[in-house]
Amino acid sequence: MAVNSRSPAVLFVSGRFHSVAAGLRQYGYSVQMATGSAEAVRRVQRVAPDAVVIDAASPETDAVALARQLRAVSAAGDSMPILAITPTTLTAGQHRAALRAGIWECLVDPLDLDDLASRLAAYLHARDSGSTASIDAATGLYDVQGLAHFARELGRRAYHHRAPLACIALSPDVAGEREGLDAAEQLRVVAEVLVAHGRRSDALGRLGASEFAVIAPGTDAEGAVGLVQRMTRALQGAAANTGLSLSLRAGYDAVANVRYAPFAPEHLLARAVQALRKARISGEWIAVAE
Repeated sequence: MAVNSRSPAVLFVSGRFHSVAAGLRQYGYSVQMATGSAEAVRRVQRVAPDAVVIDAASPETDAVALARQLRAVSAAGDSMPILAITPTTLTAGQHRAALRAGIWECLVDPLDLDDLASRLAAYLHARDSGSTASIDAATGLYDVQGLAHFARELGRRAYHHRAPLACIALSPDVAGEREGLDAAEQLRVVAEVLVAHGRRSDALGRLGASEFAVIAPGTDAEGAVGLVQRMTRALQGAAANTGLSLSLRAGYDAVANVRYAPFAPEHLLARAVQALRKARISGEWIAVAE
């Protein structure tokens, strides 16, 4: 399998010789090397590679910590594929930590170069498709189409990690306690709180006039309830500081392991919305999809 057009640049992070670095060049990738985490961060800031592959067996590198550092670099953001090569199969907890840190997939060494090159090509294609994910102009969050895209994409990543995935639909009922408060200001307050208190691994979006959603990889049902509790406290605090009053309804659904889910990950979004409607009708604070 060869990569067409411009050669994608892959940063390979390892403090030792690894055959993968040389092997990827044979598949049309331009490979750059970093011997440790500090050098990897500098290189990503300077050259913005298309993807990063971390040798997790290298003693100089903590793959999860490095992934968190790279996700905080503007040149990497959330769209740059990060893969890790691990010496052994990871536990469920290790997979969850890697997913939340922004590692799209962990591959056990020794691995097949054909498989790695194909996965990189698929991830780069998904990244390019995601770059056009549509944004809600009023809030700067993803709109419904953008959320649907990331439900599929985050579902694929959770599948590779055998990890949980949750989707939460929120409906903050905001009321002004002073005259002249408009809907745009209410939306701004809610969007800012969601961004401030969401994780980098989450996809945040607006579903409708006053409905929002959070797609949370590595999050099970208990974690989804905890996330709603944190968001509620944060929203109520922000509302009080800006002269607003707020009540919130939420609905959610979660699967413990996407690989064995009885439905496609993108259906979580629709199920969370159904649960939100159930909460509104019943007067519950939070409801789970049936």
